[in-house]
Amino acid sequence: MRIVVIGAGAMGCTFGGKLRRAGEDVILIDKNHDHVTAINQRGLRLRDAGGEAVIAVPATIDFADAKPADLALVMVDSN
Repeated sequence: MRIVVIGAGAMGCTFGGKLRRAGEDVILIDKNHDHVTAINQRGLRLRDAGGEAVIAVPATIDFADAKPADLALVMVDSN
């Protein structure tokens, strides 16, 4: 399943990272270029009750990079 996570903040990264770790095809989209660059260069670091992991998940600032998706998670602030 192709999953696009729109908003790579705390919740978007948590859900996107866990889905990627479970084997899903995930891409993160965020407006913050520095944040996207850091995720692409160093991976996504997740820490939970099971420990800490660095997960390779692609991130972009351009919706065109996302390609068609089966599921889109919108994880943006409400304000």
